[in-house]
Amino acid sequence: MQISRRAFSLSMAAATCCGAPARAADPEPFVSSHPLYTASVDLLARERWSDLVSSVAALPPQSAFTLLTDLGDGSPLVGDLKGLARVNGGAGVAGAIQVGWAWRLRGSTEKVVDENGFARHLVAAGEMLIRAQQHDHNDGVTVGFLFRVLKGAGETEALHALLPAYLSAERRPVEGLAHYADAVSAKWLGSETEALTFARHYAGSAPAASFGLVPDTHITAAVARQMSDDASVKASAPAYFESPDVNTEILAANGRFLAAPVDADPFAAVLAHAQFSMAFLNTRDSTSSRKACPRWGLGDTWKTRLPPWLASDRPCVST
Repeated sequence: MQISRRAFSLSMAAATCCGAPARAADPEPFVSSHPLYTASVDLLARERWSDLVSSVAALPPQSAFTLLTDLGDGSPLVGDLKGLARVNGGAGVAGAIQVGWAWRLRGSTEKVVDENGFARHLVAAGEMLIRAQQHDHNDGVTVGFLFRVLKGAGETEALHALLPAYLSAERRPVEGLAHYADAVSAKWLGSETEALTFARHYAGSAPAASFGLVPDTHITAAVARQMSDDASVKASAPAYFESPDVNTEILAANGRFLAAPVDADPFAAVLAHAQFSMAFLNTRDSTSSRKACPRWGLGDTWKTRLPPWLASDRPCVST
């Protein structure tokens, strides 16, 4: 799948540019999920571009995706990373980090905090990621971040056209499925039906962790209802997880997840556990949340924090 970088820049500028004067987003506490985050921030600060690219490339795909997400969410918003993008293999890394920078400037609410900064970084990220994807068609990590770019730009047709590139890539992070489902949900560019149909079709199509797409998309559906301008739709949000059909579907997906071999990529297991646990928290099903815990499969050398919604009661401890 080919996307014109020039056409992308022009459409992005039209879709996202111009608005409130640029200002930094309000700082929020950041806790990294990846054990290589601190060392990677140091490489970024010292402009050791090749070392950073090599470090990311050596990781399994979901692990790489998690680290790059951390860098985008937590590293200082300085420079344009053009030096990193010029290094062999660096365009995808630089673009992924700038995706996180863009969404930090946008903010996490419906109201955009810094529209100009969001547009600037989103355009830069998109151009870098497209260049990386065109250079290496097996780089599904890059495509996963492009889903976030196209969602932010409102580029529905380009988003749909990019899905085959993700599905055919050999180095494919399972989280890419969740980002695509989020983009085609009622929150953004599609509908509840479209997102859930996608989740049901692709759950189990990749590693075992892909079964987490089912609870994750149900969470997205509930959030989209809460955000709806339609009063009747909004009123249905609090009872979303009380539906027997929703609960049955999530439990069935969890059963298939538990029965499958543990994913070789530890961060894929972490992601699925978080997705199921968040859904079980909404359904108040702590028993199933505990059963999901052994699927982390981290081992002693892979330590990561529990998802924030589990940090208080810690239904299990994984080592």
